[in-house]
Amino acid sequence: MKTGIIIGMLLAATISLGLVELAMAKPNWYTEEPIERLIKNVTAYIKEHPDDAKGYYTLGLVHYDAFAHKKRTVSVLGGDAGDKDGKRLPGRVIRLGSQSDGGKTKETPTDEQLFENLTDAIKNFRKAISIDSENSLYHLGLACILESGAEMSDKVAAR
Repeated sequence: MKTGIIIGMLLAATISLGLVELAMAKPNWYTEEPIERLIKNVTAYIKEHPDDAKGYYTLGLVHYDAFAHKKRTVSVLGGDAGDKDGKRLPGRVIRLGSQSDGGKTKETPTDEQLFENLTDAIKNFRKAISIDSENSLYHLGLACILESGAEMSDKVAAR
């Protein structure tokens, strides 16, 4: 009986350590992709599919993520950056908070680049909404970028 309890405790400890190690590991289900590549690929998709609101929404997300996290890379599920001939969109653009880009880029965006990301995100979310006004994600994306960019609202209004 005592042996069974000890084995059970050892098994529980081993499982707990495995779960802790798993939780601390960097997820490998996403990659950081350069914003320029994603913009180029999604823009090609939009040219091929100008009536697809999801293209504009995805481009809005790319600009929003770059603006909100002040970086020149964006997290993409599955490491799929889409393709340059516009046949398909990249994997889902995801927000990982202040997640590091793993040192892939040392470049810090300039204020002008951040401003461009802000205005382009707003423009693309609005375009997605104009095509599919019933999609609440498009409205949420626009609301989020407007809130995130509030400190630059005077510059946006001037343009």
